[in-house]
Amino acid sequence: MLAAFGAVVGKQRLYSFEAARKRGGSLEESGTRRQMKLNKLERLQLFSCLQAFLWFLQVALLLFSVSLCLKTWTNPLPTFVVMVCTAASVALFCAGSIFLAMWQDSPPTSGSHILNRVFPIRWILETPMNQEAAEAAAAMVPLTQWLPNLNVSTAFERLLDNFEAYRNSEELYVKFGKAMAHFCIQPVQIDDALVDKRFWSDEFQATRSRFIRDAFTTCRDAFMTCRDAYCHNKTLPLEEDMTTLKLKYRASVRTALRTMVVHGLDFRFSLPDNETLIWNGDLRWSYIDGCKPD
Repeated sequence: MLAAFGAVVGKQRLYSFEAARKRGGSLEESGTRRQMKLNKLERLQLFSCLQAFLWFLQVALLLFSVSLCLKTWTNPLPTFVVMVCTAASVALFCAGSIFLAMWQDSPPTSGSHILNRVFPIRWILETPMNQEAAEAAAAMVPLTQWLPNLNVSTAFERLLDNFEAYRNSEELYVKFGKAMAHFCIQPVQIDDALVDKRFWSDEFQATRSRFIRDAFTTCRDAFMTCRDAYCHNKTLPLEEDMTTLKLKYRASVRTALRTMVVHGLDFRFSLPDNETLIWNGDLRWSYIDGCKPD
């Protein structure tokens, strides 16, 4: 009964995950909803629960065989022998399944949950397909933690092509630019020639100020939220303790600062550890109306 109940619950959760794709809206909105559903499934440990239901089925089969053996205890010997052999076969099957599962399963790694997000996004960026899919993948890049030493040169080059192609469309221009900046702050592998590419257009200089301003605003908001949570004793969510919240907002501040440094050089992107930033870095920005901050 537990196994049947778990199978029904798991089926409903998977149907809910699939329904997120058919709810309508743009491809980016649909992908975001499906990603949120996937995060919930991971938090609920759905895969582990489904594996536990399989163990329940095996235990139920074993108990059923034992009960038949006990019932045929007073029956003729041939019938009892057949039932005992059947129960022994079931027990050996369960033991063999447990042994194979323990022998073949590898221990989980820190990047095991990241793989399900990273490779589909990289594949969409590297594979020529409709532009809406590329835009949705570019929007997901800043929301994803990328694996160290992963080669994303092809994906970065695709973003670079779209970045130049949509320089007259500010929103798409900014979306692809932020995706490229996020790749620059991640511990991934990118060809130096792609990172060092110069942009001589006026659109890049005008949008560069927005990149710096947005990163600065994100950094400030994360710092203010963290300070308010500690100094003013605001109520915290039940699932987060103080340590987790502190690490979360510190990571957000560091990410925003590193992103801001990526735009520290004129006419190009830069890696955060580029020594040229020490001598030639310029992080001055202006508001939308062109006024400089104090």
